[in-house]
Amino acid sequence: MLINTTAPSRGGLAIMSSKLHDFFIPHHGNNYHPHILHTKRAIFYSTVFLGLKLIVFVTVLFIPARAYLAPDVLAVHYQNIIDLTNSARAQHGLPELIVQNKLNSSATAKANDMAENNYFSHFGPKAHTLQYFLSQAGYRYGVAGENLAMGFKSGEEVIGAWLKSPTHYQNLLDADYREFGLGLEAGEYSGIPTVFVAQHFGAPPLVVATASNLIVAKPAAHSTVPSATSRLALAPKVKGEKVSAPVAQNLPAIDKEHSHVFWAGDNNQTVLTIKARLTGPVAGASVIVGQYSIPLTSDPASDDWTADLRVPLSPETFFHPIIIPSIIIRAPQGQEVTDSIDWYTVKVTAPSPMEQYFNAQVLPSFKWLFSASQGIYLGFLIFFSLVLVLNIVIEFRRQHPHIIVQTVALLGLLVCLVTI
Repeated sequence: MLINTTAPSRGGLAIMSSKLHDFFIPHHGNNYHPHILHTKRAIFYSTVFLGLKLIVFVTVLFIPARAYLAPDVLAVHYQNIIDLTNSARAQHGLPELIVQNKLNSSATAKANDMAENNYFSHFGPKAHTLQYFLSQAGYRYGVAGENLAMGFKSGEEVIGAWLKSPTHYQNLLDADYREFGLGLEAGEYSGIPTVFVAQHFGAPPLVVATASNLIVAKPAAHSTVPSATSRLALAPKVKGEKVSAPVAQNLPAIDKEHSHVFWAGDNNQTVLTIKARLTGPVAGASVIVGQYSIPLTSDPASDDWTADLRVPLSPETFFHPIIIPSIIIRAPQGQEVTDSIDWYTVKVTAPSPMEQYFNAQVLPSFKWLFSASQGIYLGFLIFFSLVLVLNIVIEFRRQHPHIIVQTVALLGLLVCLVTI
């Protein structure tokens, strides 16, 4: 007795083929409406895709804050800031700066000093200035400068904030510099984990100092006005800090010890109060904090200049990232002195859930999680794109517009999920 096993197998294949045909191909039997694109299924797909993203998002929230301060994460920020600095210079037609090991050492020492001593200023509690850190690193210079930052989530944020600040802008785009270094150090400010950033710029002396002559160097753009007389033989100059070397002109200056920017605020605003003590002939002054230029008013009874400003941003938003404000002092003859003025204290905030999510994408130990989820979304994006094309091309004259609209919306959702 012979048993025919071929017929059932062919029957099963025929059934499977028919179901696939109904599932993917529009035809009369499924009312030109592929089952895979039914509205209920589209809602189900969207829910699954959003659920997967939610799982990734919640997983990220359980990552300890210290993980974002790990050396491999700081290495990513380091290279990003280095590249963005030279990119900004290239956009302004300036030569790239060379990373110099001794400037790396001095910048790292400065960042570490801020982290260890819980401060944010060009002048440390031990009266250590930029000159001190350059000297400790054995770096001899004709001109030098320093940029500082903290409380950031990306290198783009740091460079963007520096480019909006006159003192930091001058350092980034100064044609006199030839080399630079960068230091990033994990620490805490007021008990909140953060990263301290110090960027040091420099150029070797133009003339080697001997017993009979001084180093010829350009005066600091932040503290003096470049002129023919002030470019004569002076001690090396430092940008971003108060210049102690004599200058040929009687210019105004800021008494940093008695000058600060104070803040207070709530969820809706940040109130800035500026108190600056200025010396020398002063015709006017203004402080620049982020995108805000704040004119100061003099006190006739003293050398103090003050101002108040209400910013329609919460402190958590305003101090992101944190850089040191700039002050521009105008002399009666029209010269301008640009220098820095310290915060009395600053606001460092823990990252928001969304910031944690984006910050986690640079963590080497979690890159696989983001890569896997994006791979899934990208695969389904290609898949549903092909299904939509089949639905439109086959039986072109018999379309269900709502099917096309909801599938395009699903594809749009997938695009968003791939990119975030």
